[in-house]
Parts: sequence; structure tokens; C-alpha cells
Amino acid sequence: MLTMFDVYISAEKKVSEGVDWYGILSVIPLADEGTVKKQCRELALMLYPNKNKSTGADGTFKFVSEAWSLLSNKSKYLLNVFH
Repeated sequence: MLTMFDVYISAEKKVSEGVDWYGILSVIPLADEGTVKKQCRELALMLYPNKNKSTGADGTFKFVSEAWSLLSNKSKYLLNVFH
């Protein structure tokens, strides 16, 4: 439950007029790709809606999925950050 709150709080924080994608995954912006991937997997397993029936789990799972989608694709990330 606390993980879900952390994700929602991080999603509300703005960094350079955009969402704090690193904050959603609870990693520092200088984290290497392996660390980001590992954290994303752990959060996805915890928050997967079929396994986690808590209210709000599906929303947090979507934030984590979107964070991974952007951070794993550098060109997509740069477009989102500077757009």
C-alpha cells in the first residue's frame, strides 16, 4: 500500500515541467539502466492488477509502465522532457 502512495506522490511532483519518472520508480536520475530495469520489474510485480487487488493498483501500475516505456527509450524520454 505504501508503494502505491509513493508512486502517486512522485507522479504529482514536477521536474522541469514534466513528471518525475525516476521518482515514480524510486531511483536517482543518475541510476544506470540495469538499476532502473530491476526497480521497474520489482514494482511491476508488486503492483500488477491481477495480483494486487488494492484500490489504485491499476493506476500505479500504469505509471510504472509509462515510466519504464519512457526511460528505456532515450529518444522518447528526451522528447517528453523537452516538449
